[in-house]
Amino acid sequence: MAYETGLADGHDDLFHKILMFLTTNTDLVTAGQEYEITDGRASDQVANYIDSTGYSESGLVKFGKSVALGSDDQFSMPNGGMGWNCFINDAPNSYIGVEFATATAPTSYRIRGLGWTTTDVSDRCPLSWILEYSDDGSAWSTQETITGQNSWSNYEEKTFTISGSPTAHLYWRVRFTDNNGHATLLSIATLRFYNASVEWISYRHSPEVQLKSTGLSGTTDSFFGMRLYDDSVNDTYNIAINGFTGRNVEVDFDNQPQKITDDVGFLLSNTQIRYWIVGNGERFQIVVNVSTIYSHMYIGRTKAYAFPNQYPYPMLISGSSNDITRRWSDATPNHTCLPTPTRRSCYLYTPFNTWQQVSNKYGETSEGWESNNSSYYYVSITSPIGLTYYLSKFTNIQKNPDDSYTIVPLDIEGLDGVYSHIDGLFWVTGDSNSSENIITINSVDYLVFQRINRTTFMDYAAMRLS
Repeated sequence: MAYETGLADGHDDLFHKILMFLTTNTDLVTAGQEYEITDGRASDQVANYIDSTGYSESGLVKFGKSVALGSDDQFSMPNGGMGWNCFINDAPNSYIGVEFATATAPTSYRIRGLGWTTTDVSDRCPLSWILEYSDDGSAWSTQETITGQNSWSNYEEKTFTISGSPTAHLYWRVRFTDNNGHATLLSIATLRFYNASVEWISYRHSPEVQLKSTGLSGTTDSFFGMRLYDDSVNDTYNIAINGFTGRNVEVDFDNQPQKITDDVGFLLSNTQIRYWIVGNGERFQIVVNVSTIYSHMYIGRTKAYAFPNQYPYPMLISGSSNDITRRWSDATPNHTCLPTPTRRSCYLYTPFNTWQQVSNKYGETSEGWESNNSSYYYVSITSPIGLTYYLSKFTNIQKNPDDSYTIVPLDIEGLDGVYSHIDGLFWVTGDSNSSENIITINSVDYLVFQRINRTTFMDYAAMRLS
């Protein structure tokens, strides 16, 4: 299990820190449980192509000023597919590049070739190119020239270590000069730059990423996506999350297999955010604090009460709101989180190959409890004798006579039975308790947090930190 705590400078920095944790955390990497970013793009970098005149009205690649080291840039092609391309006769004058937030000295970069499931398009992949840098975006110098890249498998990503001890510059670009034989097009899927620590830093303007985890042993793939939501007019800065059942390289985020209809919101801020994140190859969860508000997000597998062939994909996507446009300070029933989610803020993938809403509170204008509604699953507390009780039954439970606390496991159930156990998250009473308390039980630490702004006995949970 990997764990990290710290401060993030707003929702975009937290987005970056989550990605860095999932992909580079030492404990995850050592265990072979690090996550893979399968796709990423910046919405201000959508382009068709750049023609021989440079930037064209029909194909404009913007160097977004907030783009930072390591953008996994996904562009759109004229035929509606995914990737970046240019006409081969314009190749010497066609390029893609990034403007970093500050002068940067990348030490390597990765180019992913185009890939289709039914057609060999390796002849459109680049054969040769020139890596260039600039300090003003106008005068360009050559860092290195690459030739002879004549072997590309489907959607293959190649890493190129930059020669000549690169120094820091604000602009970097790849200018393509030839492909592998296609008569019309030169194409790539993605371009990413890396620094000496093989670390990539997310760009900060409306990014979105798709990720894959492979479980504890590398054999159970899970798929999900995250993207930023910014609305400066309404002072709203959030992360949207979603779940998939696979990865289709030929379609974008919104058309991935079995995507949840609407993104789930994780309401944040563009001010300082304290965070605690813990995870393994199956799931991760994070608690955040903005001002007096505490919130929680869970993405990954739960522990199914069934054999793997009976229930192969018990994936849980849980945020803090059913409305991504809401502000972090929202005090309505629509702003909540585990262990008491509201409608459209939490989804479990079922054995019946559908996403099922998990809702204890029906939200909208009331904090009322869901009751015997077959349209929803519920988070329940499992008692030592194996019975389940709704959280509404635990409004007055106090701490133990010796001042210790008992943490109680959480399950997800429907009217027809109990489906799965939420790994690493527990209910705990709020009696003489407060957010950021650390409870230690059998040498294991648990972080206590309240449900958004609520502080009654029943509104607390404990997240296992190891």
